[in-house]
Amino acid sequence: MTRRNFLSGLSVDRQAHVRTDPERLRQLWESPAARVLPVWRSKHIVISSSRAPEIVFLSVQPFVDELECATLLGQADGLAYFALDVSRFEEPHRELALAGEHDIVGLREVAPIISHADGALLAYANGMMSWHRRHLFCGACGAATSVSQAGHQRDCSQCGVVHFPRTDPAVIMLVTRGERCLLGRQASWPDKVYSTLAGFVEPGESLEEAVAREVKEESGIVVEDVRYHSSQPWPFPSSLMLGFTAIAKTERIEPQMDELEDARWVSREEILEGSAVALPSKISIARRLIEDWLESAGRAR
Repeated sequence: MTRRNFLSGLSVDRQAHVRTDPERLRQLWESPAARVLPVWRSKHIVISSSRAPEIVFLSVQPFVDELECATLLGQADGLAYFALDVSRFEEPHRELALAGEHDIVGLREVAPIISHADGALLAYANGMMSWHRRHLFCGACGAATSVSQAGHQRDCSQCGVVHFPRTDPAVIMLVTRGERCLLGRQASWPDKVYSTLAGFVEPGESLEEAVAREVKEESGIVVEDVRYHSSQPWPFPSSLMLGFTAIAKTERIEPQMDELEDARWVSREEILEGSAVALPSKISIARRLIEDWLESAGRAR
């Protein structure tokens, strides 16, 4: 089975047909099988334990009159999952009277230590709540918008424009030249951390063109043989990371200092030794691209 990237592998049926059926939606919301996944200021409430943390799901009862604010995520194993923004609370675990010990954690922090399915569900909920917070007003006329379609649509109250969730495509690529790969770092990153190059896809270009352009703009390197690797939802706040590999045609690095603090060629040995650079977060597709390249050397031998 193909290895999944973190934040992918959603196991719920999104139930798109229910979004247009108000009666069925209300039945799901009011049923004992309904579960609310709270999102607090882009963070999540988890049950503390000595083992892996557990995601907190709430009953609908405290929010029974808030269906119009909830987003239907879908159904799985007989349960209906809804996401709800609870940012109005200052201390949600106390104000919601949650029993036991709880932590409020960011998705980057918790994703490596929960299941892929749970991580994907949190990413889905987080992305939808971020979209709602950023689209309270119409981008066409500035009037207030209202939620419809079970949280998957916002309607302008003035001009009637309909707004849907959008995902921003971004390319992220591992560029190699022989036994070395091209890594860069931003000044704001922790000390020694280097990662693959990345950037947003611009209007009027293919993904392959975006890869070549971003690498050239950031490092001065010209690439060829651009190949798709895999993708990853990245709700920070609304990106889809599209992973690629590419071969460098040139070697001289000319980093653009307005984008990168440094860029360098790094060998497999240097990465494995860990003395020259530190790798990016375990949950990132950048880490996956680097690890797959390291493993490919063993397979080649």
